[in-house]
Amino acid sequence: LVFDRRMATFFGLTTVARSTLSVKFQVMRLCNRCSTNIPTLTRMNSYRDEEIGIIKFHTPGSKENIMDSNFMMEFYYCLNKFTQDDSVKGIVIMSGKSGSFIAGADTKIIASCHSVAEATALSLKCQAIMNRIHSNYKPVVAAINGTCLGGGLELALACDYRIAVNSKKTIFGLPEVRLGLLPGAGGTQRLPRLISIIDSMDLMLTGKTISASKAKSIGLVDMLVEPSGPGLHTDEDYMIKELEHGAVQVLRNLLSTELVVLRKLKFPHNLVHTLLDIELFRNLYFVYMRNKVEKLTRGHYPAPNHIVNVVRKGYKFGIGDGLKAEAKAFGLMATSPECKSLIHLFTLSTECKKNPFPPVKKEPKSLAVIGAGLMGCGIAQVSIYNGFVTCLNDVDKEALLRGERSIAQHLDKKTGKG
Repeated sequence: LVFDRRMATFFGLTTVARSTLSVKFQVMRLCNRCSTNIPTLTRMNSYRDEEIGIIKFHTPGSKENIMDSNFMMEFYYCLNKFTQDDSVKGIVIMSGKSGSFIAGADTKIIASCHSVAEATALSLKCQAIMNRIHSNYKPVVAAINGTCLGGGLELALACDYRIAVNSKKTIFGLPEVRLGLLPGAGGTQRLPRLISIIDSMDLMLTGKTISASKAKSIGLVDMLVEPSGPGLHTDEDYMIKELEHGAVQVLRNLLSTELVVLRKLKFPHNLVHTLLDIELFRNLYFVYMRNKVEKLTRGHYPAPNHIVNVVRKGYKFGIGDGLKAEAKAFGLMATSPECKSLIHLFTLSTECKKNPFPPVKKEPKSLAVIGAGLMGCGIAQVSIYNGFVTCLNDVDKEALLRGERSIAQHLDKKTGKG
């Protein structure tokens, strides 16, 4: 097992530097602690389909799966359990919710970071778990249905193969830049190594989302699964079962080498990728990107510049140094005033979208309109058109009579036209 002092700190163990215990014994303590501390999983299920291990997350009481500390702890426990089981040959990661794979990290955790060191440690924790997926000697398949954003996409990037349901609900993106952040779980390093640098920078610097079909065309997704059509099964649970069945079959094909993954960039992306191996062209490209970012942000938003610098460092020195630079930049950005303000704005806008009123127990069939002026008559008229028994009131009797005549004339015209 790959283990370091960052993971020891994350799971509450003594660090290797301060402990006389061996690294091997630290790992044993980690496994024992996971098995004793999490006897019951609340955010995900783990089970087997013969030789295939399946991890299915399902955050209770929420429409979407959100990555918080408990979510990541439970996920690591399930992942570690299947990794250590020699009878498990491969792992499928998916969601039990039809509309959400993972919608991203919990912004409350990021907002609670009060120092650069604290935010950097948070990024290192997430990176360590993603590295556990990426370095797993067993093939891991991500089966995606619904929103796959932020940390959810970074988790999918760490997997060996990605399949997705081709529906409007399935979207991909790295929206961290809109919160004054950059991807902090390895996204800045794995995305440019999977798809073209041009598409990677576009996704990270704009924070936009793309459809499943677009993700397939740029190489982000390896396979699309079509949802059930009209007249067939429409039950969302059935779609999840079909996706699970497809992912298990894909994994078995990978294990038997019946399915071989060959990823090739198309022209001109392959040419750009080749040129970036040459230091002169690499420097020119990243200088161009930095100037472009400066022109767009005018120096007010530091996150896009950090994204460019971190990706550049990963290209120049390798993924290891790139991940370190990513964590450091994440720590700086998470504690910046821009990030704090944008997260606060995001939280407020999310709260405003919620309806504070309880659902209507009984639909109204009648209503009263106070004021028989132009506005009141118009509201009463529209209400009558929509089948409501409408009572028009006004303190001025003459205004009330005028309103009644006006509405009657409009109704007569409507009935006359049929």
